[in-house]
Amino acid sequence: MITFELNYTNQKYIRLPPPIKQYQLLITTNHKHTLVSPLKTTKKSDYEHLVQIDTPGVYEFKLDKEFTVVVDPRLYINKLLPLDGISIISIIPKWMPPIDLWPKYFKVISDIGYNMIHFAPLNTRGISNSPYSIKDQLTLSNDLFRKELNEKEKEEELEKVLHEIRKLGLISTTDIVWNHTSCDSPFLTEHPECAPYLRSAFELDEFLLDFSQDLKMETHQDLDQIMSTFALELDKLKLYEFSIIHKEQIDLFITSFKKLTVKHESFTIKQIEKELVRETDFKRFHKKINIDRAIELVQSITNQQDLETNVKEFKRIVDEINLIYYQEWDADRQIILEQIRNRAKFLRLDDHGPKLGQISREQPLVDTYFTRIQHENPDMRMLANNGWIWNADPLVNFASKDSKAYLQRTVIAWGDCVKLRYGDKREDSPWLWDHQLEYTLKMAKLFKGFRIDNCHSTPIHVASNLLSEARKLNPDLYVYAELFTGSEEKDVLFVRKLGINSLIREAMNAWDPHELSRLVHRQGGSPVGSLHLKNEYFPLDMLGHDIGSGYTEMEHDFVVNVKEGVPHNLFMDCTHDNETPHQKRTAIDTLSNAALVAMSNCAIGSVKGYDEIVPKLLDVVQETRKYRLPKAIEGIIPAKTVLNRLHTKMARLGYSEIHVNQEHDYISVHRVHPITHEGYLLIARCAFKHQTSERHSTIKLRNQHVKLIEEYTLEILTVTHNGHIPYEHAPGDAPTKQDMLPHRTRPNLYHSLSQNELHYDEVQYCDIHGGCIFGLNSRLTTGGNMTNVEVLPSDYSFESQISINLNFKPGSIVLYKTWMAGTGLNEEKDGVLQQLWESLGMQNKNVGVEIMSRLGDLTGQLWFAHQKMPKSLEEAIAPLTASEVNITMYRVGSEEYDTIKETEYEVPGFGKLAYCGLQGFVSALTLVATSNNLGHPVCDNLRNGPWMMDYIILRLKKHLPMFPNLAKILDWLSYHLELVKRLPLAFKPKYFTIVVFVAYEAIKFHALHLTKSKLLEKIDFRSMNSNEKFAIQNILTSYQLYGSVKTTSLVPNNYPLPLHHPGEKVEKWDNLCSLAAGLPHFSTEYCRVWGRDVFISIRGLFLLTGNFKAARAHLIAFGSTLKHGLLPNLLDHGIFPRYNARDACWFWLSNVVEYCTESDEGLDFLNVQVARRFVPLPQYRNQDKDVNIDGQDDFIPHTDSRCYKYISTIGEICHEILERHANGVEFREWNAGSNLDHAMRDEGFNISIGTDWRTGFVRGGNRWNCGTWMDKMGDFERAGTRGVPATPRDGSPIEIIGLQKYFLNFASNLPEKYWKWKGVTVEGKLITYKEWNDKVQEHFEFEFFIPLEDDEKYHLERFDLVNKRGIYKDCIATSIAFTKYQLRPNICIAMVKSPELFEPDHARMCLKIIKEHLLGPLGIKTLDPSDWAYRGVYDNNNQSNDPSIAHGFNYHQGPEWLWVDEYIEEIENILLEHKAFMLDTERNPYQGLPELTNKDGLLCPPSCPTQAWSSAQFLELINELL
Repeated sequence: MITFELNYTNQKYIRLPPPIKQYQLLITTNHKHTLVSPLKTTKKSDYEHLVQIDTPGVYEFKLDKEFTVVVDPRLYINKLLPLDGISIISIIPKWMPPIDLWPKYFKVISDIGYNMIHFAPLNTRGISNSPYSIKDQLTLSNDLFRKELNEKEKEEELEKVLHEIRKLGLISTTDIVWNHTSCDSPFLTEHPECAPYLRSAFELDEFLLDFSQDLKMETHQDLDQIMSTFALELDKLKLYEFSIIHKEQIDLFITSFKKLTVKHESFTIKQIEKELVRETDFKRFHKKINIDRAIELVQSITNQQDLETNVKEFKRIVDEINLIYYQEWDADRQIILEQIRNRAKFLRLDDHGPKLGQISREQPLVDTYFTRIQHENPDMRMLANNGWIWNADPLVNFASKDSKAYLQRTVIAWGDCVKLRYGDKREDSPWLWDHQLEYTLKMAKLFKGFRIDNCHSTPIHVASNLLSEARKLNPDLYVYAELFTGSEEKDVLFVRKLGINSLIREAMNAWDPHELSRLVHRQGGSPVGSLHLKNEYFPLDMLGHDIGSGYTEMEHDFVVNVKEGVPHNLFMDCTHDNETPHQKRTAIDTLSNAALVAMSNCAIGSVKGYDEIVPKLLDVVQETRKYRLPKAIEGIIPAKTVLNRLHTKMARLGYSEIHVNQEHDYISVHRVHPITHEGYLLIARCAFKHQTSERHSTIKLRNQHVKLIEEYTLEILTVTHNGHIPYEHAPGDAPTKQDMLPHRTRPNLYHSLSQNELHYDEVQYCDIHGGCIFGLNSRLTTGGNMTNVEVLPSDYSFESQISINLNFKPGSIVLYKTWMAGTGLNEEKDGVLQQLWESLGMQNKNVGVEIMSRLGDLTGQLWFAHQKMPKSLEEAIAPLTASEVNITMYRVGSEEYDTIKETEYEVPGFGKLAYCGLQGFVSALTLVATSNNLGHPVCDNLRNGPWMMDYIILRLKKHLPMFPNLAKILDWLSYHLELVKRLPLAFKPKYFTIVVFVAYEAIKFHALHLTKSKLLEKIDFRSMNSNEKFAIQNILTSYQLYGSVKTTSLVPNNYPLPLHHPGEKVEKWDNLCSLAAGLPHFSTEYCRVWGRDVFISIRGLFLLTGNFKAARAHLIAFGSTLKHGLLPNLLDHGIFPRYNARDACWFWLSNVVEYCTESDEGLDFLNVQVARRFVPLPQYRNQDKDVNIDGQDDFIPHTDSRCYKYISTIGEICHEILERHANGVEFREWNAGSNLDHAMRDEGFNISIGTDWRTGFVRGGNRWNCGTWMDKMGDFERAGTRGVPATPRDGSPIEIIGLQKYFLNFASNLPEKYWKWKGVTVEGKLITYKEWNDKVQEHFEFEFFIPLEDDEKYHLERFDLVNKRGIYKDCIATSIAFTKYQLRPNICIAMVKSPELFEPDHARMCLKIIKEHLLGPLGIKTLDPSDWAYRGVYDNNNQSNDPSIAHGFNYHQGPEWLWVDEYIEEIENILLEHKAFMLDTERNPYQGLPELTNKDGLLCPPSCPTQAWSSAQFLELINELL
């Protein structure tokens, strides 16, 4: 099954293909949402909703916001017609012969290549005879039929004819007119509507009729005089009385006044107006005051109760409010005068206007705005005429009470029709709603599609409701509309609310060739050589339709990433409302304009008469002539036939790529197939009125063959003043007046057809009705050799060059077929593309679509879970181990330089890639592919030279001596990238991306199968939900961060025992892989391997992913360095470890428990031998127990003979850690001083650990060191922070107590076979592990919980320092008292590790507070924002004197860390933004989870963009969720 997956990020509109079989829409969100859906849905997880799609139409969904899915209709002409293949023609039915003659007319239309008809309304017309001014929506016009028929008979007759038309391969659609009705529609008097709010506008309109009586206007001076008089007369109307408050309201205030006791307040005049003024009946002085409220409000203002004071204040208020209304009227008056002047000037004086004649009440100065009917209610006598307004907001109904359009005279009114007022719901006008529904269903029964007339003026809620009912009757209704919203955003609103399938766009709006080329470009399609195949171009055959595209139905499940939709367009070369090329440009532009439209990647259309070159726009009101049957050679019909058929063919076959180029008067359009790269190239010379003689430059097509299909030149033959029959006018010359053909002229200026060439019925019908509609007399010539093709050799192959000849006249077109060399699709064999396709499996076009659909895919799907991997690639990646995966895929520049003295690839204009391996290229290319941005610097770099490809190969060659398993993947990449180098420049980015992505996806899939684990077993690679995809992304970080560098390892070369598994052959450990704490900052030398980071990461990155060898090696390596009862935070190869972390050993102990629990080795791991890097105390030796050896607990070089002399088991190391903590240890760090830590004070090097046996809690540290993960040491002298820890957390931090309890509980229950110690000996006394465990349990709540109210059951030393209650202390026994009571997220670590410590109700209360105050979009705040020390933005480069933030002192004082976030997430079971972040290569090119973010999830530049413990902890969470 095909699944279209939408990663929901507040998209508003999604377009999906027509279903033939059910397919799925998978909606993935970043938050928990309830999906409100009209369709059946399945909730796969908190983040995923599966919707079954089996019916076209419009579906509104709601998550946090509304979004709409519009499913394309199924339009069939034998086979499914894709929307891009539509070629529609507009017909005005009243110009057609009787309906029984229609089939022969439509046979001609079908032969020209049209496949859809747009009928203007066929309903009974009103007084103006315009088809768009419908008198009766429920009847068909009588003049369509030869004889009088009843309505049922007419409907049957039409249905029969439409069926005949359908058999000709034509789909019938019609206009639907909901916005208005004819001014003589009977129902206007039978079911009148009331609009009292239009009274003032109606009075003005009546006044204009009276004022127009006997006016004369012939000059601009006359107009000035008329307007001066009109202004004076307008003032006498006193229309401002419809706006102001009458003084009687003051009298009412006086008579109603009563004393009130109210609070003294002040108000603005706007607040008072809003509070007091109410509109009533819309008559003069209809604005009234809410007197009771006015009495109360005025007294609150005056703070007085006497009548005189309050009346005076009320008068002032009324005057001020009226002043506002007078000012509004003054503005309205100015607009009225301006609008009437401009309209009168256009109608009667302007050259481009109609120059109407005598002025009278019947022919007023300007258009009348109202239709007047007889009714006893005066408010029902005035019906607002329909019209339109320049730059109006289409969402505002200009005939509503909220609009002043009719008063201000801004409407350009149509006097023959009345705008319908539906109200907000059916109950507001039930008869009208029901009437229009009946009309709508009648049309939906007869026709396969609707063109919504005046869509932008039709109330959206009305159209939505009626369309919904129409789609119930006809689910495959094709809906298209013309919108004049002036805004793409509002276009989308109409599209999604109404489910509009296509928006009409007009080529005749272009004023020059450049603008026309822009319009062609904007209609749809992807750039030639695109990387990603947009979901709207997914081949319909692969869904199971049969459209003859050459694709086959998918045999396996496949996921298509869906992006924000763009409205589909219907691009018209000319509409029935447009002036013709002859009027706006020149007549010979008819051909070039039509050809350019036909090459557009969208639905296209025309109007009847355009192809015959009818010279002027046919007036739907005034025109009385009839259509005639054109001959196949007339006008541009031969060319249009070729173009229409080609257009539909390209849509069916999927020629979705397009390149548009404009030079001078020339426009070239190249439509190309995204998989086969076959194409059609049109070169057109436009014929606008102002032409140039400049020619188009030579068109160069590298490695592409071309074949001429057609050449056409259009000539207009006209009789001029000297009898010469010239070309219409020469290039560069404006046409003369004699050349400009009038609308009605002598027949010989039109197509030279004699009466006997017309059909008999045509002659008879045309004679009766005033003649036939003819086009201009023209000649369409073919041939002419307007272009030359020359094939020249070039790098790797050849170049086809098309040059433009001098005889390429304006109005001419040339059409070529193009195809790439070396595809094997023609006669050539074994070409570059053929080799690439065969190697990648792309000789099967379906595979090509699958690959292109996935390029830039942000769904996280695994390519090769369904798709078969190319055999050569499968063999190439088979030898790769974890080390080679790390090398081929990842490696930051510092790792690479450390190993082979190379660094990341740098793209000019873009910067360095995140990684040296394939992930670096994939991250950058995903950005390119997602948007098909072929102008991106990465694409420029690929076109400009082979450097990127050479880099990939060279770096692998340098790694090869150390990692010979790379040989096969190196050969595979070398072979394919050499082929890419030989491709034309335009296709290099595409195929480089394909090769890199295919290799990347294959290695990724291989990596996921290198190990086995319970987590991996939970994941169904073939049908992953968002949790599983998130798991995959995080699992891959275990390869990203685990690799080999030269400058550090886990142990020195002289480490004598196995690390990875028993019986391992011990060799040098130079190439030993180690886990980087984070990249790129912690990648090499001593900074790479951090104890605390490794231990927090081991379970997630190694144990859950099945890499037990790596987990074992790290645990042993760190265990070998035990000294002072501590493990190091910085391992430094085991050569110079540093012991400044009190928590590291507790996280290590936690890892031991997890390794014993989750690995196959189990508890046997406790008996694994470990060689000791340092000399242990005698009681912890297995040999020389009684020998006093120098150096115990002291630093010795790793080359010292005592190094690795002593052997302990893992279990013995665990016991030693516990017992040394039980007895306490104090020491000073080795090499203390500035060489070890440049910022630390001397006291900070003094380390102490121990146990408070009153509570059983381990404790340690001092004010001047920071031994937990919150380890920021101040280092800025000027700010006074040098040597001052930001968060010392000495004493007993809560997370350490949780970890302590976790291991004590484990040790208390171990069998003697693996654990021989009953407890620890302290001052000669045995304290069993169970006793110690119980003591910690007993005292925890008393010491740590902060109750809601003071309670002796809990230990609160300083009540004054408590900021929040119902939480747990961050630490106890600290040297700085207030730090105990700070709300930090460390509570959650203890909760997860040892939940039994917490009283459940207390824990729930605390978690609620933490979630409310600490949880951020990606991480968790390290300090409560209400804390005085909170600073949420970390900047390590801050040079200020502010000690709280200088040099990033606030590292753990608010910034949001991810690894701790997981602990709250694990409990709360939510994931927020993390999934989207992992898939977003723009924000996250390193493809990991960052160390931290600044407040509210903002990017923190100093942070590591991928951090081991962040990914590891979220893997632990996902493991719980799956």
